[in-house]
Amino acid sequence: KIYQDFAVSSACRKLAALLPSSAMGLGQSREELQQQLDARAAHGKMQYDSQMAIIRQLDAKTRVPHLLIELRNLGFVEICGKDLGGIYQRLDDWFKQYFGAMDVQCVLKPYAEDNGCCANAALRLMPAEEWEQVSDKNYTCGAHMPDGRVAGNGIYKWRGAEGENNMGKLTMMVVNFMTNQCGWGLQLCDGGNLGREGQFREQQIKFKAPHPLNLIAPHIMIELRQVGYIEVNGVDTGGIFARLAQWLSQAWGASPVAADPNYCDLKFRCGAFKKRGSEGENNMGMRTMEIVDFMTKQCAWTLITCNGGNFGRKGDKREQQMVFRNDEHVQHGENHVMVELRDIGYVEVNGLHDAQDLQGSLDFFLRQRWGCTDYKCGLFESSEKYCDRKYVTPGGFYYRSGPTNNLGKRTIELAHYLGTQGWSLMLCNGGNISDIHGRNIKREQQVKFTRGRPGESTDMPLLMMELRTLPVDHCGNYRGLVEVNGPDTNGIYRQLSDYMMQTMMARSCGPQPYCDWLFQSDVFRLRESTTNWHDYKWNGRLNGESNFGRYTMRLCDFMVDHLGMWDLIACNGNSID
Repeated sequence: KIYQDFAVSSACRKLAALLPSSAMGLGQSREELQQQLDARAAHGKMQYDSQMAIIRQLDAKTRVPHLLIELRNLGFVEICGKDLGGIYQRLDDWFKQYFGAMDVQCVLKPYAEDNGCCANAALRLMPAEEWEQVSDKNYTCGAHMPDGRVAGNGIYKWRGAEGENNMGKLTMMVVNFMTNQCGWGLQLCDGGNLGREGQFREQQIKFKAPHPLNLIAPHIMIELRQVGYIEVNGVDTGGIFARLAQWLSQAWGASPVAADPNYCDLKFRCGAFKKRGSEGENNMGMRTMEIVDFMTKQCAWTLITCNGGNFGRKGDKREQQMVFRNDEHVQHGENHVMVELRDIGYVEVNGLHDAQDLQGSLDFFLRQRWGCTDYKCGLFESSEKYCDRKYVTPGGFYYRSGPTNNLGKRTIELAHYLGTQGWSLMLCNGGNISDIHGRNIKREQQVKFTRGRPGESTDMPLLMMELRTLPVDHCGNYRGLVEVNGPDTNGIYRQLSDYMMQTMMARSCGPQPYCDWLFQSDVFRLRESTTNWHDYKWNGRLNGESNFGRYTMRLCDFMVDHLGMWDLIACNGNSID
């Protein structure tokens, strides 16, 4: 098999606005401006009809689809992907029963507002037409207010300044329904943070078409929160909660605390998570690999997905979610290694106790191929280790130009080399931190590998595709981009080009310093979450819906099901200001 890494980033989604530019309406009458807005709407409808006709044709040919369920604690649930076997109706019944969900009836639309001397474009909540839906199915969990916000019905919960929330618990409710009742396979899940403090949370859960094994294999989620807590959600299968509690106490000195059942099933207080300095150094990667070893080697559970989140004004209150599946009848313990790329100028490695054979070759690659050198502690820096090995990258190694970066390109280079050494790319996810003003952004990419089993080929070609939006001015206009990294295996670039031109209205821009091939696309749509100016000021723009999920799932289906030679390895989202 050839494996594909698919990373989805909605970079700068809060700066890219759907409103017309600020110049629109200057010197125009209300009638003239409304005509202009109506023309834009007509163009949008025509584009939607054209794109959905193509998507329906693709869905008709897809046999084993992917499905995305996104939980957004602003009060929404979104579903994207082909409706196979009546799954949408089953989800509709389930969400309405357990989440109190209601079909979305209205969206924020631009209209011409007369302010006395001239007209300007504003937003208000109005009944939605089919072409204005950016996901395949959308619900609100509460009443939709006139300013676009949802008065929540209490299903989404959060409290305090440390980021306590129930997204993990809700995620596992969805996972258990989809796997144990519907038979779909959990493939990946990841969380993202929006808003000034990262308090607006989005949890994407990806599934693959049904398989009988999913009906009997339970899952649990373990979440490490850098502020000093560990939370567990899922079913206590085979006494796993007691085994986990014992290990956390012995290995990390964690102590159980009363768990609020509305937030999580099991909770511990823990002082094992550390951070220091102004560059984002932390030991979350090292702790993650320790607990992964325990769950996979001692408990015989399989690591399905692992992702990170960034809470707080600076994003430095890190959160790490891991989902494991009980595969004791097939799981015999696996070795894992994590390499973290930090574009402030470092590479960090964790899990080397599992990779004695890899240490030398990885060290050679980082020094000889990438030009890295050993990190040396500062004069006043403690000697406590926050990772197994830390390297300093040479100047210019990381490309940094606004939100544009080359972490995808570096990830594929690393994964290709480790594949030749018998280690397969398993997961990857990105995050970012900033200063107190939301500037000086530092990006981080966690890349996880697992040792290949006897007879398994680990050096298959990889391909990463990154979907993102990039602002082009201060008036809220943006460009949609798709970046591709990896070798042109069996003419895949031509196949992708044909697909994207037809399905995503893409134009080829060729190779760039930060990626192997770039496409520009006009199909991405981002929405405001409210018309409240105070919310704009403190939490930024465009915290609402987007259609990234719709195009992400179809691109996965095209690569995996239509071409048939690629497999989905990773799929994650990231948002930066």
